[in-house]
Amino acid sequence: MYFRIKNKYIKIITFLLIILFLPSCAKEQDELGSSKPIDGKVQIALQLPSVDTPELRSTATDEETLVTNLSLFIFESATGNKEFSIRIDVPYTGASGDIDMSRWVSDQVIMVLNSVILSDLDKSRNIHIVSNIAANKLASVTNESSLEAVITDAIAAEIAEPDADKPLLMHGVKKDHNFITDVRASISLVRNVAKVNMTVNTTDFTFGGVKYLLAPANQNLSVKMANVADRSYIVSALASPTTANYISYDFKTVTPSERGVGTTKSTVHSYINENLRTTYDVEKDATFVVLQIPYQKEGDVTVKTENYYKILINQENGYKINRNTIYDITLNISSLGGETDASAKLIDGTLNILPWDENTIISDISQTFLTVKETVFNMGVSKDFYYATNAETGDCSLESGASWLTASFDATNNIKLTATGADYTVPRSTTLNIKVKNLTKVITVNQTPIITTGSITLNPQTIYISESPTFKDVVLTVDPATSSWMKIDGDASIASCNYTTGTGNQTLRFTRGGTYDNTIYKFLNKSTLEYDEVKVCNLNMITPVDIVVASTGGTVTNTDVSALGGDANWVVDSKSSWITSAINNGGDLTFTAEAETSYIDREGFIILRHINDINFKKTIKIIQSAKIIPIPPFDYLCVYYTWDSAAGNDLDTRTEFINTGINVGGSIDGCAVGYGRCNSAGVKNFLKWGADNTSSGGESVLVDMQALCVVQYFPILPAIINLDMYATWYGAKGTGIITAEVVAWQGGTMSLSNYVWKNTGGTEVHRSTRRMTVTQRYSNYNYLAQLQYNKNTQAANVVFQQVETRNAVRMVEVIDPNYPIRLPNESKDEYSIRIEAYNAKKSNQNK
Repeated sequence: MYFRIKNKYIKIITFLLIILFLPSCAKEQDELGSSKPIDGKVQIALQLPSVDTPELRSTATDEETLVTNLSLFIFESATGNKEFSIRIDVPYTGASGDIDMSRWVSDQVIMVLNSVILSDLDKSRNIHIVSNIAANKLASVTNESSLEAVITDAIAAEIAEPDADKPLLMHGVKKDHNFITDVRASISLVRNVAKVNMTVNTTDFTFGGVKYLLAPANQNLSVKMANVADRSYIVSALASPTTANYISYDFKTVTPSERGVGTTKSTVHSYINENLRTTYDVEKDATFVVLQIPYQKEGDVTVKTENYYKILINQENGYKINRNTIYDITLNISSLGGETDASAKLIDGTLNILPWDENTIISDISQTFLTVKETVFNMGVSKDFYYATNAETGDCSLESGASWLTASFDATNNIKLTATGADYTVPRSTTLNIKVKNLTKVITVNQTPIITTGSITLNPQTIYISESPTFKDVVLTVDPATSSWMKIDGDASIASCNYTTGTGNQTLRFTRGGTYDNTIYKFLNKSTLEYDEVKVCNLNMITPVDIVVASTGGTVTNTDVSALGGDANWVVDSKSSWITSAINNGGDLTFTAEAETSYIDREGFIILRHINDINFKKTIKIIQSAKIIPIPPFDYLCVYYTWDSAAGNDLDTRTEFINTGINVGGSIDGCAVGYGRCNSAGVKNFLKWGADNTSSGGESVLVDMQALCVVQYFPILPAIINLDMYATWYGAKGTGIITAEVVAWQGGTMSLSNYVWKNTGGTEVHRSTRRMTVTQRYSNYNYLAQLQYNKNTQAANVVFQQVETRNAVRMVEVIDPNYPIRLPNESKDEYSIRIEAYNAKKSNQNK
């Protein structure tokens, strides 16, 4: 078992050794679970490093990041004799790096029973901490010198295997420490060796017209360290190692990590001893690296292996090698080296000097402790849980093992636990991790009822809320009558409840919210963990204000009716007598109206009721008018105007869109088609006039909705597109009576023949006629009708401004006071030219 420090570069681990004077009077453990003091003993508390960020974990050479054991030695400074020692094997903690306290004896607290230290704290002592040395090597340590000898031998053993990935020896010392002066001894634990990382990139090159292949296929480079100090001092010092005792490693073959076309990349590392010499003969005394890279000439099968390069380490800083430091070297080689090891070519690389403590976190040995009274307990809905620690609250954290259990620090030495969820009757179990710095206690939490007999009931169990009244009451009853209860589920946006917690029986009032739907409110008996529920339905109905039908009557279907909440359905409650039937047709309102033969407008009603509330009703006004002609979905619509000689001579029509918002070379709205009317080519894509009939007979206008409602224009168009129709007499007016025939088709193509538009290949979906009287002449027009087209349903209404002509005429006249008046003896064509110029000017002003 071992502890992995989660970073390739380990921080210098600073330990705090604290001597705690414990009172001589023992006391039993209290309800907070405080540790029981021990008479006349010194407490040394040990806490290992923690790393909060998982990303810091190394992905390479992880063995060098391991701490498998720690040994603490205290020596008398004057004599060097050992006064105290203890060894701790560090348990492996898995991926988290946190220490599971259940695997440590007495929460990592070491009780020092040595009376010698207690009897004389006012003395200089040397304190050593050593890691990753076998216990049998330390068993013979009796004084400081023997410990230093063990450490020196261990370093030599490490250097004998310079490339092995293994837990490295770490050591720290505090000299001449006095516990009376300072009860805390801060000790830095560092590696006693340095590390050399090398990345070697080779590239083929051409020299003297010959291409050389460096480290060709199946050939690998070799590397060795030279002039390595034979040992490191126990603590870094400026003393110089003896050059006569320098050692050099053997060459090590390295397989490239990457091979490309003409390139290789190789990585290798070695551990070396500290070398702090201050005076160097570079060629003799500096620590350096030797590379051996084979090559061959292109086209030659012979591989040359005698090709050497030399790299000096840390040249800019006097070639010093410091322990616990990484020398990261990048080399880019694209030339030949020397022919022998001794004549190796000196090359430069890029050197980064990295402290081996980069990007990690200091953790201290401290007196931190964490104690709990129980590690397994049962709870109902909530529980107060007691713990004891001497750490600050900011150093404490909680981790729940399940979403249903929440935990928070409620007060000093108290954790508030709350179980959430809609169903507490299902047994549940999870864990709670209490963390203090990097100490962890794992608590098992089981949810069980406090008592097994009792109940909770809600009556009624379904309620419906609508516009009046806007609330309903439900009676909550608990047994025992003193039981506490709480709401555990329910959507307040649908309906709010005036109580969410309480004790004993209660009347709950639910008030409708702004969301029309159903919700289940659940209330829990906190003693038994049983619950009961009530279904709360917030009702609403959406209906049109009015529906317009033609005087001819018939069957109408409206899709704008819906019921919300409850069973989400409605029924017809009542209707006017002239509405012969009205039903819920799969959610749509379908009704049949009688014809109004006298052509008099009338109003009726249909009253709908929500199926779950007999008092929740909505009234729809039904308007029947002789002026309205409904038209089913269509692509093309044509209005044919016909008149006889008695009516008048030369009827001119004017047809224009009012509200499309479309621009095709200018706005098409208000740009009419008809004789002398259209000055915009754009509108002719959608409105097409059948030419001018200057005598009696007829002419027509085509409305092409298929062309207008294309993808390009559809988002711009309003939901209801309005088109107005006008007429005037250009020639002599007689009775003024004309007939307007409205015909609509789906599909097919349209063509013009003798003033009349015809459809080929389509389906006629509507045909109706209406007789009207045109009284105006020349520049004044009668407003005849408006087409109201629904772009979404493709259906329309034609709303005539006159009832069909009988004995009286009702009309709206449109007069433009600035409109040109026809001059005496002026021909119609001459007059139309002036009208066209006027319309063009007016249209430009409106752009």
